Amino acid sequence: MTTHEVAGRLKNLDQACEILIIGSGISGTLAATVLSRAGYDVGLVDRHAEYPRDFRAEHLDGSMIDVLARLGLLEGLTDGLYKGETVSLARFGRVIGTTPTLNYGLRYESLVKRARMALPPSVRVITGRVTKIDTSDSLQHVSLADNRTLTARLIILATGQGYGLCKQIGLRRRTL
Repeated sequence: MTTHEVAGRLKNLDQACEILIIGSGISGTLAATVLSRAGYDVGLVDRHAEYPRDFRAEHLDGSMIDVLARLGLLEGLTDGLYKGETVSLARFGRVIGTTPTLNYGLRYESLVKRARMALPPSVRVITGRVTKIDTSDSLQHVSLADNRTLTARLIILATGQGYGLCKQIGLRRRTL
């Protein structure tokens, strides 16, 4: 089936898009932003309408800042945050020095909230828990716990620590 034929089939489906991203943490949300800006029809699905409080922090520095700036995303993610210019280096619980580097620190859910607020309006945000993924050469079907079905040409799994869906479609985690 050609890309044109797939696009034609997608137009006839209510819950369809070219690219469906499962997981709207920071990686999924930024992927949705970049792909939507590039002209793709993007859906973003997550079980939480608002990312829940999480006991972790995010530290943006070095190459992350460079990439976010190049993509035009840095300002929205860091607006109003303290901008550090050095980082302390520690080993075995003792500070051994500092190094100059531009950096920002914030809670992870705050970072995700800022990224979600910057999503282009064309990104369709879908709240629901994915229970099943059926794959094929041309269309992928995603089942949600509330019996909705979503269809996409391409699926991106951005589920972070969640490996259940990866296992379901035959992806294995391998640590090198």
